[in-house]
Amino acid sequence: MSDAHAALETGLAALAAALEQPLPADYLALQRAPGPVPGPFGAHEWLRPAAALAQWQLNQELHGSGTLRALPVAADAGVRAQAWHPGWLPLTHDGAGTLAALDLAPAEGGQAGQVILVDAEGGRRRRLGRDLADWLARPGAGLVDDAG
Repeated sequence: MSDAHAALETGLAALAAALEQPLPADYLALQRAPGPVPGPFGAHEWLRPAAALAQWQLNQELHGSGTLRALPVAADAGVRAQAWHPGWLPLTHDGAGTLAALDLAPAEGGQAGQVILVDAEGGRRRRLGRDLADWLARPGAGLVDDAG
């Protein structure tokens, strides 16, 4: 096993342990696929497992400290109207706190594995796709309008 492959598998295991659940098969396949992840994502950067874990831990810390809890939030149907939830797996980020996430704990009417926008500045929680394949098939993965 190469060092890069070992690091990837270690990152995936750490991410699953933090989320306290197995990672979805489509997410694992995408992370393990050779070459770059499909894009572009506008101003967003795709997060490999170690970076996704770091982003998840940061949001957990901010939520735990109360920093995120006080923020007003509006959400699409099926998406939790919360500032942060530990069942959201970061997929991309824009460097300013907004991210696309794999929703592993949707609200009533939502679908586990849907992709959502967690907008740090506007307080929006928007559904970007019903799953990873649907999301990635959209031009700019639905993030181009949020760039900038």
